[in-house]
Order: sequence, then C-alpha cells, then structure tokens
Amino acid sequence: MKKKTQINQREQRFKTLDVPVGWSISEFGKEFTFLRSAQIPREFLSLKESGKDVYCLHYGDIHATYTNELLDFDTEVRIPILHPSYQIPPTVDFLADGDLIIADASEDYEGVAESIELQNLKGKKAIGGLHTIVVRDAKGNTAPGFRAYLLKHPYVKRALQRAANGLSVYGISRSNLAAITIPLPSLNEQKSIASIFSTWDKAIESLQHLLDQKELRKKALMQKLLTGKKRLPGFTEEWKAVRLGDVTKKFSRRNRELRDAKVYSVTNTNGFVLQSEHFERVVAGEDLSNYKIIKKREFAYNPARINVGSIAYFEDEIGIISSLYVCFSTTKEILDYFLAQILKLDRTKHRIGSHGEGGVRIYLWYELFAKIKIAIPSLPEQRAIANVLTAADREISLLKQKLFVLREQKKGLMQKLLTGEIRVRRVN
Repeated sequence: MKKKTQINQREQRFKTLDVPVGWSISEFGKEFTFLRSAQIPREFLSLKESGKDVYCLHYGDIHATYTNELLDFDTEVRIPILHPSYQIPPTVDFLADGDLIIADASEDYEGVAESIELQNLKGKKAIGGLHTIVVRDAKGNTAPGFRAYLLKHPYVKRALQRAANGLSVYGISRSNLAAITIPLPSLNEQKSIASIFSTWDKAIESLQHLLDQKELRKKALMQKLLTGKKRLPGFTEEWKAVRLGDVTKKFSRRNRELRDAKVYSVTNTNGFVLQSEHFERVVAGEDLSNYKIIKKREFAYNPARINVGSIAYFEDEIGIISSLYVCFSTTKEILDYFLAQILKLDRTKHRIGSHGEGGVRIYLWYELFAKIKIAIPSLPEQRAIANVLTAADREISLLKQKLFVLREQKKGLMQKLLTGEIRVRRVN
C-alpha cells in the first residue's frame, strides 16, 4: 500500500499543473477500456503471410521495430504474424483501428509504456502479444491519430516512469496506468495536432524507407563480395580457408589505471553502447579494476549471448567492459574491418551458433570460437572490398544522421504541441 500511496501523492502533484484554456484533465482509465492481450511466445510468430493471418504484436516490436507512433497496416510490412497452428485463447480481444498497444515492460525508463496506435486494419485480425496492454477509446474524447501521443506528453511520461516497478526491467501495471493523469485538448485541436504529426511521419517514413533500401543493398554486396561470389576487377587469386583462431588472438587487458574510463556493454542490435546511455543507471559497480580495457578496432562478445548476435567491433578510442566478455583482436593476415563484416554474414552467424555448447543457455568460449572456419582473400583484395563496403557505410551513416535530426525536430515539436506551448486550430 505504501507504493500505491506514493504514486497517488505524485499524481496529485501532477493534477495541480495548469493546462491551456480549452483543455481538460482526466485519468487514463476513465478515457480508455482495457482489452485482453495474449502471452504468446516469440517462436510462434513470423513475418510470412499465410492467407488467414492474425497479427500479433509483442512489446519488443513496439520498442525496436516501429519508428512512429502510428502503425499503418497499409504500408508496414514488418508486422509479426501468428503461426496458424497456435490456438488463440477465447478470452483474447481482437483489435480495431484506433486501439492502442502499450508495452508494459522496458529495459530503460525512457521506454516505459511506449505505445502505437493501429490504423487501416481493413478487416485484418490483430491482437496484443507478450508484455502488452491493449486499450480502446471508451468515451470518444480522443481523436484517431492522436491517441498514442497522450502518453508522449512530458508530464505523463514522468508520471509513468515514477509508477514503473523493477530493477533491470521496468514494468507498468494496468492499475498504475489507469490512474495516470492525462491532459486532453479539444477534439478539434487533437485532430490538428495529429495532422501536423502525420506530415512529419510521412517524411520520416520516406527517409526510413530509403535507409532500409541502402542497408539491403549493402547486405547484398556483403553476401557477394565477402563470399567470393563476385570478384572485383583485377583479383583472381584463390581465397584461403582459415580458422578464426588463425587470424585472431584473445587478450585480457585488465583495468588497473583507467578509473574514470567509460563503461561499455555489447548489445545484439547496436554493438557497443555506453552503459550510461543504454541504461537508466550505470550497471557497473564502483570497483572497475577487474574490468577489461577495450581499444579501437578490437572485438568483444558475451559468451553466453553469442547465439543472439552479441558480438561487436569497437570503433571508439578506448573504454572498459565487464570481465565476463571475451576480447580478441586480428592478426596481420586479416583487416579488422573485413573481419567485422565477415562476422555479420548469416552463414558466419550460423557457424557461430553451431559451435556453442550447453543446454538451456549456449556458451561459446574463445577456444570454440577459434575453430570456426572462414575463407579470406589476399590483403589487397580485402582492402578493395573494404573500400566498397565503407563507401556504403558512409552513405548509410549520412542517412541515419538525417533521420536522427528529423526525429529530434519532431520531438521538439511534440514538446510544444502536446503541452499547449504552441496552439493550433482545426483547418477544415
């Protein structure tokens, strides 16, 4: 009861905040009806359509897959589909346009209660999946296209974060979500705000589509150039079969002096990330002397998570990582960048996965990693291939920067429109 009392006290402070003229204040649970989702394991989902599809969205899809607050079934192709053999419990509710799917779990505070609003289902069946809360407008006080933004209001986000529970993973309950106070513009203003955000979303989606195409093109180039299926002009020499242990060397450089070094973690999606940016708090303890030093152009992986791709190439100058990581560098026979690209190939990932050992959790120690076979060309051909791929990387990096700027601009606009700092009128 103590926790609930604290939350109520915090929300009471929120209710004293002023809202612009013409806006009202309500509670989330008074404006939305809670529907029933399903706790369906990820292995029952795919992206392959079968004709009688039921779409099922997990909390991970909301966090990592969709770039905007609205999920348009007309244009989005990355919506997971439930395997036909899975029997949907009769208690699960099918969703409709305008419904919200909210992630009830997050690895950081910023992602608490991230949500998406469904659009253009047009007869398609969809349900909320693992770790989701699904809701529907109950009174007609919220406009289509605006509903997902209700939880983006800065004061609402802070209230959600205060209400979240957990240590390494933060969760929001239905009861806490229902008690969250939300400011409501008039319906006309909601529609105007939604229309403005829609314009920005179209620009973001267009740039995201171009980025996706460039990344697919690079992946196709990698598949051809890194396997020898396509040779660059002037190179005919046969490639050499080696083991990773022949072209890499393990090291364990302990942190004895870098007391104030930046602490990094290895992720399966973004490679090396600063703990201070990836987590709400730094996970490392006060004593960092047992951590390992990692330097530019070196590699590290988590031996217990290698099967999900937690291996990365360090491109900053220097940092420290947990002693649990396996660290290695390249020999003179292979370019570090070339090896980094080889490790991204699907067939290399398959070989890495097949060399692990264990039961429920697969481990890949360096001694096993070193046995994996790859084929490499001469150093001049490696450099030529690296030049082609780095050119593609620069193009992709430029698009990512543009996309980042566009999203940041939208965030700034959201701050002003959702708080009423900038007022808009409905244009008929």
